[in-house]
Amino acid sequence: MQPATQVEEEAGEEAGEEEEDDERLVAADELANAFGEGYGDMSEALAMMQDELAQSKNKAAVNIADSMAMLPMTLCEGALPDPAAAWKLAEEWQVVKLSILAVDLSLESPSKKDSKRLAEIWIPQYGSGAGVPSGDLGPHHRLVALVCFMWSCQHYVTFCRRQRDPKRCVFFNDLPSLTIGVPREMDWRDVPDLCGNYHFTPRLAFYEDSRQCPSA
Repeated sequence: MQPATQVEEEAGEEAGEEEEDDERLVAADELANAFGEGYGDMSEALAMMQDELAQSKNKAAVNIADSMAMLPMTLCEGALPDPAAAWKLAEEWQVVKLSILAVDLSLESPSKKDSKRLAEIWIPQYGSGAGVPSGDLGPHHRLVALVCFMWSCQHYVTFCRRQRDPKRCVFFNDLPSLTIGVPREMDWRDVPDLCGNYHFTPRLAFYEDSRQCPSA
């Protein structure tokens, strides 16, 4: 057994190291300002990832790249983009049979009200019945993740669909101090209010058609 004085000294050293770690942490807004405008854009990151997969020598990685497509959506005559317009674009681009579709939602300086309304449009739409719709984008693609941008600190958070309960989602944020009060898990119908209150703007919507998923 270690002497009490030695235990106290080790505890003091650990506490000192933790304080030093805290001092070395940089606030999210300071990081964003240092990296500059546009750093960490989700659509750009996804495009780069797809390109890396496409250039891989691994056949499975190439198959994944070939199974993905991104659909850019912006304001159209003042109206917010919706899944119906995204699916129409997917049909025009002939990518409806791909297993993964990512919708890039681009709005300039949206308000909290815009963010809430956009979330209302892009979350899964459930009627009064207990059934779950077969598709959120087209007849078969289901929403698996909704990535949102926090304008106040230029930070991304994500709502991911619960596999066992598609009517619910899990909230992911690697800087939890920025979103105090947001529950870890919730119904999709609760997401729009959170987007309005915390100014989470939907930025990227990921859809999957599990019937088309490539095999390794």
